[in-house]
Parts: sequence; C-alpha cells; structure tokens
Amino acid sequence: MDNRMDNRMETHVKNHKKESIDTQIERRILVLGKNYSTPLGVIRSLGKTGYTVEMLYISKKVAEAQILEKCKYLSRLVIVNEENDRKVMEALKADFPARSVEYLLFPTDDYSASLIDRYREELRDYRMPHVIGDSVTRMMDKSVQNELATEVGFRTPREWIVSLEKEPVMIPEGIPYPCFIKPMVSAKGGKLGIRKCENREELEKGLAYMREKEPRRSILIQEFLEIRREYTIGGIADDQKIYIPALIRKKVIAQYNRGVTLCGVLTDNRKIGKCYDMILEYLRRVRYVGMFDLEILETADGYYFGELNLRCGGPSYGYFLGGVNLPKMTAELLFDGEVQMGTESAVMGTTFLNNKVVWEDYANLFISKKKLKNLYLQFPKTLLSDEEDPEPEKVFNRIMPGVFRKKRTKLRIKKFVPEKALQAYRKRKKK
Repeated sequence: MDNRMDNRMETHVKNHKKESIDTQIERRILVLGKNYSTPLGVIRSLGKTGYTVEMLYISKKVAEAQILEKCKYLSRLVIVNEENDRKVMEALKADFPARSVEYLLFPTDDYSASLIDRYREELRDYRMPHVIGDSVTRMMDKSVQNELATEVGFRTPREWIVSLEKEPVMIPEGIPYPCFIKPMVSAKGGKLGIRKCENREELEKGLAYMREKEPRRSILIQEFLEIRREYTIGGIADDQKIYIPALIRKKVIAQYNRGVTLCGVLTDNRKIGKCYDMILEYLRRVRYVGMFDLEILETADGYYFGELNLRCGGPSYGYFLGGVNLPKMTAELLFDGEVQMGTESAVMGTTFLNNKVVWEDYANLFISKKKLKNLYLQFPKTLLSDEEDPEPEKVFNRIMPGVFRKKRTKLRIKKFVPEKALQAYRKRKKK
C-alpha cells in the first residue's frame, strides 16, 4: 500500500460490476468501518452476489488492513488512519464521488453509522440507512432506546446518567453494587468502555478511565443483572416491515470486549416466546430502514432490553454461514426501495466462532492456550473462514497471533512480577 495525501492509503484488488438494468448506472457499495472482522463479512456477502464493493477503513491499525486487502471480493481499499470527521469526509467525497456511480454507504461500526447520519445533507447524493422522521444518531442514545423499550413492555435495568465534564465526577447516591457503566452513545465509547464495578472504588476508577479517554460525554450507570442467556438479533427493517431470520444465542461471551459474541448459534425465533412480538413492535416504532442488530438479556425475572445497533452487528456473518445473505437484501432495499424478505431460510443450529474476539480474550489473560484450542475445535466455522476466499484468514493467522501473544506476555509479566523487580530489571537493562 502506498502513501497518499492527507494520511490516506489506497489499494486496488479486483473489480466487479452490478448495474441497474433500468438506468445502466453502475451501483457500488462503500463499506465503512474500523476493524477487519465485521467489514470482511459484509464485503464477502455483497461481493459474492456481483456487487462492486469498496471500503473506507478508518483506523490507526493500518497493519490489520492487510487482512481486508487480501479479500478477493474487495475492489478498492482507502485508509484514513484516525477517527477525524473532516479527514474521513474529505476522503469519502474525493475517493468515492457519487457522480457517474450510484453509491450505497454501508456502516459496520457505531462511529461510521453516526458519521454519515450527521453529515446526511452533505452526503445527499449517496444512499444510506436512515430513520424516518428522526436521526440515527439520536436513536443511538442509550437513554432514548431504553425509554422506547419500556413503552413496548421490556424490562430495563435501573440507570443513572453521569456527566464527565466536571472533576470530580459526581456519583449519585443509592447506586447498588455491583453495577455496570457504559457510554451513553457507543459511537463515542465503544465496547471497551463497558465494565462491571463491584464497589464505589471500582466505579470511581472506571469513571476516571472514561474521563481520561473522552471527558466531553455522559456515562450510563446500570444495575447489575444475573443473566441466564444473551441473544443478539440481526435483521432488516423497512419501516414497519421487519425481517429476522433467526436469533443468535451467545454460546460463549467475550470477557475482554464485554458482552460481545465470542461463539454463537442460530436459534429459532420462537425460543423467546412473546418477547419476539415486543422486538417487532419496538423496531416498528423506531421506523428504521436498513440492517440492524439488537440485543436482549434473559434473566429469572424475564427479558431485559440490551441495546439496538443501527448497523450490521459483529456476528452478522453468522447469518450468511447459516444460509441468509442480509447485506445483499439490505442493498436491494436501499437501492430499489423494496426487498423480498424471507426468501432465504436460516439453518438452525449453525455455530460460529469470532476469531478476533477469542484471540483478544486470550491476549488479555481471560482464557488459556488450551481453552483457545478447544474453542477452535468446538466451533470449526469462523467469521474469517471462506473456502472461496481463504487469503484473509491466512493473513490473520500469519500476523495476528504473534501480536496477541506479545500482548499476553507483557500482561503476564505485569501481573506476576512485582513492580520493584521490573524497575530493577529495567535499570540493569539500561546499563
């Protein structure tokens, strides 16, 4: 990959075309995101159906872009190496101009979903997911989501909103422990901002950590729930028409990226009974058009609302592995204004493993090497695997395990070697 102006890099792979029969205007998909796992699933799902798929990769982790670069279904890759709105927008309009091409913007993370929504007027020549009569960004707010969930009958954890703008951060009275903290809008915080706090001291440390990362935001403190099962539910919404091919039950849940699906299994929608009807009513009230990902929590007291992601979710390629191509259906909906829902049937019981997430748990000392191997044996289908497109997983297996092992070694040293001994070792090394 060659250096370009404005800290952008570009690479060309192969070119595929899918044109509108009526207008003969070429249609392309521009995938936006900041990691390799979720975008890769979208690129493959769309590329296999003949679409020209390009990507705007927004991350400082430029080395990881090699995994995406090797995907045979990706026509072009442009990199912006930081989450800077101005630079991302300049790259988008300069490198992917919507003049003789009809572009669909396909976000794969909260930042890119929020970005294109906030600049919707500037991007009016592009097609993109949207909320009718509202904004995607406002609907990403956890308090807005929880209020709507309560209206349709979901249980929601007790919660408190805390601003990080002033120091010290004022912690409300009466918070039960343990509790959870998470960003109000995940586009500004991400999964790593989520943590469980056993007592007030841990809560103070957690809030201080978040303030250090981004002081101009608010944090949601929620009561801790004893969860029996967790589900992530992907599908397509066309305002009042909702299509959910199956539930993804989280067989194994990540510990480093709290709540993320490490291993999942496709499960029949009927498994959650009347809760499924509440999900449909919830989504109809949102009035969203695009691909979504919704999470619910099952406890002894019933079902609790987790969160709604107005974009494809991390484990969404699991649906493709189970026989349903949600990105293709999303493209048809956003290009043509309608789509035939339910024409594909998901194979229930399909299981998968998230390579990226399982290695991150290993790197951060949550699982052993033996556990890592056993998970790969237990769940042979992974979110990076594809017999027709093997190179991305080969690149992952060549470069990423070494990165994760190096991090694991550093954490083990830090955890098991006293700080005084480390300081003495560093002094001797300098000499």
